[in-house]
Amino acid sequence: MTEWESLGNQLVTKKNETHGPGVVEDDGFRYCYARTPEGALFAAANFFALGASADDERKSKIVEHLLVDNGRKDEFLNDKSSADGTANTRVAAYSFTSYTADRASVNLVLDVQGKYGKGTVDFEWVDGDWRLSPPGGGPVVYNVEQVDNLAGFVPWGGLAWRNSAASWTQAVTSAKA
Repeated sequence: MTEWESLGNQLVTKKNETHGPGVVEDDGFRYCYARTPEGALFAAANFFALGASADDERKSKIVEHLLVDNGRKDEFLNDKSSADGTANTRVAAYSFTSYTADRASVNLVLDVQGKYGKGTVDFEWVDGDWRLSPPGGGPVVYNVEQVDNLAGFVPWGGLAWRNSAASWTQAVTSAKA
């Protein structure tokens, strides 16, 4: 059973006993996901939701708990564009590019007012959690490319309820999400 909730404008997992998050702070900040494909997926959607509403304090928490230390943490902290334009953006679907016990590459399809864009986020298993591994150059988080439809992607668990109440409980059905 997965419990879903709204975090800002995003639907994220509030609780899943198997895949996480293991820690949800009072302000909604969450981390500590399982070393499973689903844990990596939930971490990816969580990262997007947290980043979409990132003020300076939240960015500091993101850097501390959610980023691999590969020399780009300061760049992330100083990036003023990471939350721009995401207020009406939601995760619509996903797919995996690759998964091992130490690395996961997740494609998130974002719905920007009815238009879709795909961004690939890479994670590494570090210190007991999935952490975003920013690419060596270019944008700190990911490039987004337009996609015409959701063919080839798995719909994100709560897409149909995005305009409903702020909290939902749903039995996990398709694709373990």
